[in-house]
Amino acid sequence: MSFLTPTQHRRLVRHIQHNCIETRPADNPFILASGKPALFKFNLDSALAHPAIGPLIGRSLARAISALAPETTLIGGPDSAGIVVARLVVPHLQPNNVITYRIPKKPGERATDLTAFLPATPLDPAEAHIAAIVDDVTNAGTNSTASFTALQQHRLPVLHAFSVLDYGHTAASRLAAVGVQLHALTTLADYTLPQPLDSPAPTP
Repeated sequence: MSFLTPTQHRRLVRHIQHNCIETRPADNPFILASGKPALFKFNLDSALAHPAIGPLIGRSLARAISALAPETTLIGGPDSAGIVVARLVVPHLQPNNVITYRIPKKPGERATDLTAFLPATPLDPAEAHIAAIVDDVTNAGTNSTASFTALQQHRLPVLHAFSVLDYGHTAASRLAAVGVQLHALTTLADYTLPQPLDSPAPTP
């Protein structure tokens, strides 16, 4: 199920293709969160901050959440990018009392602490919430599963996770193993990328 029109999808992919892919030579590859070497990686900061692309991402993910998880009252992610995505999404969701959260990673903070934003106060354990996880890029699924674990420890149910781009590595399977479905606006197949390092050499 797509939550972008064909025109919107082309526009998003075009922006990411031309502005958000970093490359390196084969003798100095990136090491992805999955542990795999790669000649490229995605940095979606410019897409999230773009005055047209950022709202497009927010509206599209909001449509996905409204269709697949309409009961959501709590939305966020475990790092700064997840919070940026959440804040793009929340204005387009109904009801308007949806709040965002993050999992702190500062020294001295417990990995399972949740801090709500808008307002920036600890979550009230007496309030009933249903959560959704959002992120800019999903790869190995480390951040998303950490977010799921923290939400579970706070007795906050979560059934869906959403990202702007999924690498197609292990995020979907790791989340599926704990009962969470991953939905992405785009995948690696949408982009023109350097040949993976582990691909067979072309036959002369």
